[in-house]
Amino acid sequence: MGRVALIMDGGYVIKRFEGENRPFPSVANIQQLAGFLMEGIRDGTLYRVLFYNADPYRGSEPRPLGGAKIQFADTKTARNNERLMHGLEESDDFAVRRGELVFRGWRLSSNALEALRNQPGKTVSGTDFIYGKRVWTCGWGWTSPRWR
Repeated sequence: MGRVALIMDGGYVIKRFEGENRPFPSVANIQQLAGFLMEGIRDGTLYRVLFYNADPYRGSEPRPLGGAKIQFADTKTARNNERLMHGLEESDDFAVRRGELVFRGWRLSSNALEALRNQPGKTVSGTDFIYGKRVWTCGWGWTSPRWR
C-alpha cells in the first residue's frame, strides 16, 4: 500500500477519551491509538500522524454570576491540553497543527438545561454555566521540531 498519513481531530479524540470515563489522554494514549489504527491497514507503513487541535484559551473573563474572573490558562484543562500538544510535537512521526480558541460568552450547560426542564423553578448557579468557544483555523502552521 505504501506510506500512510493518519489525520486526527484532537478535539474529537480528547472528547472520546473523556466520554469513555477515562482521564485526559496522554501522549502515550495518542501514540497507542495511532498504532491501533495502523494495525488495520495492510501493507502500509506510517508516514506521519497529523494532529489538529486548538491551543487552550488563555484569556481572563468574568463569571456570569458574581463577576469573579476566571483565568483560563490556569485551569486543569488548559494545562492538560498544553502538555499533550507539546508532547506530541516532540514525538517521532507526529506533527501538530494548532488553531486558536476565541471566547464567545457563557451558556448554560446541557445538564443545567435538563435540570431546569425537569425541575421548574430550579435556581441557576454560576457552576451551571460553561463558556462558548469558537475555533479559528486560519493561519494554522505545522509544528514539529523533528522535521521543520
